[in-house]
Amino acid sequence: MKFVVALLATSMFVLPAFADGILDIDKLSQDLTTLQKQIAELTSKPVWNKQAMNKQIDETNFVVTGKKAMTRINPENGKPEHGVQNSTGSATLIDREHGIFLSASHVGELDDLTLATLKVGGTKTEETDYEISNRFKILAPIHDLALLHTEDKLPTNITASKLACNDPERGDTVYAVGNPLGIYGTVTKGIVTTRLYNALHENVNTKVMGTDAAVEHGASGGAVYNEKGEIVGVVSAMHGSQTAGVFIPVSTIQAFLVAASRKTGLDPKNFIAQPCDNQFTQSQHMKLVDPEELPKKPEPEKKKEENK
Repeated sequence: MKFVVALLATSMFVLPAFADGILDIDKLSQDLTTLQKQIAELTSKPVWNKQAMNKQIDETNFVVTGKKAMTRINPENGKPEHGVQNSTGSATLIDREHGIFLSASHVGELDDLTLATLKVGGTKTEETDYEISNRFKILAPIHDLALLHTEDKLPTNITASKLACNDPERGDTVYAVGNPLGIYGTVTKGIVTTRLYNALHENVNTKVMGTDAAVEHGASGGAVYNEKGEIVGVVSAMHGSQTAGVFIPVSTIQAFLVAASRKTGLDPKNFIAQPCDNQFTQSQHMKLVDPEELPKKPEPEKKKEENK
């Protein structure tokens, strides 16, 4: 079949290559080279069908739970009161052997973090929890990216998600995966709608992308995939009051992995789905933060016992 397609397509290039009855070898060679690349891309392009999509999401999408310090002003006495609020987010397994997950920095900054995955079969749902280790926990707050790590043993029959080589273009189809509003493993489909700069910080040339794929609270840190099932971004926030999403593109993630490799000792190219022509370079603004360097959050105030 491939031979027939190639033969028919080749004839389309050979005839126009004649000029005044003379065969233009250079033009024919260029056209055939272009055709070979197109055929190779079409015949080798993997299909992320529903079965493959569901399998990948079930194996690599994890719920992140943690606690967030909150401060509110007591309306009665006007004094600040410190408390703790439970929060959830999302993370994606990108290295099963070393137990490394990709997420958002504002998710990784939560206290008492745990990872959980769910297996739904029939009427039974099984939840497995994994403890977060600070060994490879790395944050890049300016770019809202994080690496999370567990030393707990992960199942050997799962396959980690891989990163794409390049950022998607406007109009490309993408899938946002996460755990919004406590609902595990949701998938929303949309297109890349815009490319923004300095959206996270005014003085730093940060790049984010927008999508009309619906995003809700709890989806932060989840993966954005292309039609090949490759990660092209990480969900960062909702876009305004709408459910449209903002995500950190894969080019920034690659730069983050280069910077993080000083601590992990892992080659960033191992996280990529296929060999990339582009060079992996670290952004000059890619400042990493060790979790131990984060400012200590206020402890909740204990209520004083009234004297009886």
